[in-house]
Amino acid sequence: MERGEKERAIIVWGASPAGTAHADGAVPGTNEYFEKVRAKRNGYEIPWLLELFPFSSFLDKSVLELGCRAGYDAFEFCRNGSDYFGIDIVQENIEHVKKYLGLYGYAPRVFQGDAENLPFEDDTLEVIFVFGVLRHAPDIAKSSWEAHRAKKV
Repeated sequence: MERGEKERAIIVWGASPAGTAHADGAVPGTNEYFEKVRAKRNGYEIPWLLELFPFSSFLDKSVLELGCRAGYDAFEFCRNGSDYFGIDIVQENIEHVKKYLGLYGYAPRVFQGDAENLPFEDDTLEVIFVFGVLRHAPDIAKSSWEAHRAKKV
């Protein structure tokens, strides 16, 4: 991704906290906000995700989520005992994930970065999770290769 594209992505995706449309006036950064958004997301927007994707089957597995946004899927991985890592291009999202999951006693390892340049050694992760984010990467092939490189085969 060219520097200008990354900067534009940071501006667009950082313009408002993830889930704002579902928060019904709750203040971002609060438990009420996180719970309202999770309930609306899991009950209305994508009610099938928790049934389709077996978060509970990743107990003790090293999981990297590309594009962790505000941590809604990170919560499910942590709640189910995964060794969770998250990366997002927007620093505010990293702060939100830490804050929200900290409300539940979780300390996810999340950092700002992009999928084209993962800071992991080859063959170090057991699971790479991407949900609706990779399609926004200008160089999907490079992002996919990075995920493949970092995943244990």
